[in-house]
Amino acid sequence: MYVKKLEYFQDCYKEGDLISGLSTRVVACMPVGSPCFVSLSQSLHRSSKGSKPKISAELQELVGAGNIDKAHEGLKRLFDSLHILFLFSMNNDNLDYLTASLNSGRFCCVEKKPLIYDAHSSISLEEAGQIAHDSANDSHMFVSHIISQLKEVRFTNYTFNNVSLSNVKNVICDIESIIASLAAIYPNSVSFYHSPWAGCRALIDTVSISFYRLSDVVPIFNHRRSEGLCMEILLTSSEMDKGRIVRSEMSMTYRFLFAKYRENIFSIDGQPIKRSHDYPVLDVAKTLYKKLKEYVPNDMAEKKVKRSKKRESKKVGGSETCAEL
Repeated sequence: MYVKKLEYFQDCYKEGDLISGLSTRVVACMPVGSPCFVSLSQSLHRSSKGSKPKISAELQELVGAGNIDKAHEGLKRLFDSLHILFLFSMNNDNLDYLTASLNSGRFCCVEKKPLIYDAHSSISLEEAGQIAHDSANDSHMFVSHIISQLKEVRFTNYTFNNVSLSNVKNVICDIESIIASLAAIYPNSVSFYHSPWAGCRALIDTVSISFYRLSDVVPIFNHRRSEGLCMEILLTSSEMDKGRIVRSEMSMTYRFLFAKYRENIFSIDGQPIKRSHDYPVLDVAKTLYKKLKEYVPNDMAEKKVKRSKKRESKKVGGSETCAEL
C-alpha cells in the first residue's frame, strides 16, 4: 500500500476506532466472508446506550483479549448498522476500496489487528531495475524474500520513484520478472481488480508494488489450501496529495492473486467462483505496461519543471511558500 494512501486511511479511521472482521453476507461486489473493518464512530449507534468513545474502548479490549463472541454480541447490542470498510474492492469504478452499511448481525469479529495499523515494511527504490537485475535467479530470490517477509509482517511495499521515459523499460522488466517468479511458485493466478481502464488525469512517475497475505484480501474457506499472496500495483504521481491519490481518475490500481491451489481463488468446495471482472494476469499486465508507457513523463520536461521550482523557491527566499506553487 503506497505510503500516502496508507496515511489517507489512517486519517479517516483512527486506530482505536476500527475492528477487524468478516462480512457474513454479500455486500455490493464483495462476497460472503470478505475481510473488512468496522468503524465504530461512523456506525449507526443506538441512542439509548452510552458514549461512543467508551464503547469503542470496551469493544477493542474484548477483541484484544480474544473475547470475540462477547465483542460480537456487544456490536449487535449497541449498533443498529455498521460502517464497513473493504480495503480491497473487487469491482468499483470510482474507488479501489469500498465502504458500505451492514446490519450488525451480518459481521463477524476476528482477533486480527486492523491491517492499516499492523506491522509492515516499506522500501523506496530510487533506481528502476533494482529487483530483476536482468537475472531470473535474482527475481526468484526477491519473491522468496517477500514470501518469508509476509510470515513476519502483514504487508510489504516497494516503491519506484522518479519513473520516466528513460527508465520505464527497467520498471516493466522488474514487474515482468516478479510476475514470472510468482507464477513459477504459484501455478494459479488471476487479476481481480484493475481500474480504471480508461487511464487517469495525471502523469505517472511513481510505481508502488505491495504484497499482502492472501487471507487479508479474499475470503478463505479452506485454510489448508490458502498458500499464496496478493500483489497490488499502484501507478500514481509524486505530486499527488493523499486526499487525491485514492481517486480513480488520479491513479491506477491493478491487483493480482497468486495461489498454490485453485481452492479459495477459483472455487469453494470444488464449485467454481464466478466473477465477471476476473482477467488473466498476463492480459492485465500488458494493459498495465501500455498505460505506464503512455503516462510516464518525458525526462526533459521533468527536468524543466524541477528547474522552474528551484527558481521559484529562490524568489521567495527559500520560504515554505514554495510548496504551494
